[in-house]
Amino acid sequence: MSNGLVRAFYGNTATWPSVMDQFFGSTEPVRDRLLAPRTDVYETGEAYHISMELPGVKKEAVELSVQDGILTIKGELPYDREDDDKTHYYRRERRYGAFERSWTLPENIDQEHIGAAFKDGILTLTLTKAPEAKPRRIDITIA
Repeated sequence: MSNGLVRAFYGNTATWPSVMDQFFGSTEPVRDRLLAPRTDVYETGEAYHISMELPGVKKEAVELSVQDGILTIKGELPYDREDDDKTHYYRRERRYGAFERSWTLPENIDQEHIGAAFKDGILTLTLTKAPEAKPRRIDITIA
């Protein structure tokens, strides 16, 4: 969506991030989003995409669902260290434990054709736009 279209739909003060926040509004508190894996949300002509970092997570440990227009991703980031009396951490920045992220889907998503791929610790979802939402070229005929 170009900035001109953003202004047309959302006014002159709208920015692309605020439009995406409205479009893919999150249903969980900020605290939960900060603890969840890092995620990118972007758009192409045919679809919206969600790409999430899940290092060390097995495919079987991730659950995807869509219900009442809400897309939810659940899983658990594994804790790969044994705590013992000989190990003393000075800093722990890696995240471990269960996570859940949810997004309200825009109306122009074909919910029956959401794809998911998992490769090299990255989960990528493809949310195909419904046919009427895709831009199309209209030919002008001379009358």
